[in-house]
Amino acid sequence: MAQAYTARARRSASKHVVPASLILAGIVPLPAQAADLQLVYLANFHNGSLDPSVDKLRIGALQKGDAEVPDSNPLVTPKDGVIELKVTKPSDASDLVSVGVFATGPNVHFDQGSKFEIRATFIKPTGPHNEGTVWAAALSARTGNNRDLAAEKRANVTLQSRGAGCRMNVLIVDTPARQDLEPAICDMIFGAHPQPFTLDLIVDRTSDLSTATLKVGSHVFEKKVSFTFFKKDSGPPITAVGPALAINTADHKTASVLVREFRILTPKSEH
Repeated sequence: MAQAYTARARRSASKHVVPASLILAGIVPLPAQAADLQLVYLANFHNGSLDPSVDKLRIGALQKGDAEVPDSNPLVTPKDGVIELKVTKPSDASDLVSVGVFATGPNVHFDQGSKFEIRATFIKPTGPHNEGTVWAAALSARTGNNRDLAAEKRANVTLQSRGAGCRMNVLIVDTPARQDLEPAICDMIFGAHPQPFTLDLIVDRTSDLSTATLKVGSHVFEKKVSFTFFKKDSGPPITAVGPALAINTADHKTASVLVREFRILTPKSEH
């Protein structure tokens, strides 16, 4: 992470603790999982493998994918117990660039009337923190397959770096759902001793009231949302889910993040 960001964040964090009002008003305990859901898919990247260790849906290995923007150099690199996602924003690209790994195929089909949960744990996001730069680690549920094309309809929760600050952002929703995070929280994620963070989506197409969550250490931020494209009585099936990394504005810059695990949960009555 850029030294300038670390210095600014640490100076701010040394003067401010996370306010108790924020903890009480905007943070709630993260449940192990929704009570009616059970684990059906788990990829923990043992030895860097994209094969799942739990696969009750018979999905198979996660598949690499990206936005297919020329010269963005999307990379998925296996490491010891994690995978690294890495991508570059070229100067002549007007589109967002991305890279990710996705569960997809005929057994990933969450249509109207369905409910499911996806969760990914990340650590060590690294990238630009200059003014005007925007990039994010993301958890995505969308149409399409492993090709993470801009035209796909999607529901995302992201941990977004915005210059020297950071934000939880939920996309694409009927009502804006975002939260700027305190400098102390940003430093926990991007500082010299980064802590893991978890992004979670419960997509409920039985009630149109879904839940997006960010967890950092003991701090949990939650948003109740209605996803624009995925309703209980309208919208296409979701056919690809997984963790990703994207850069919006940061020409000639590269970002990366490590992913520790990815999981899918579905209603207990189904399996």
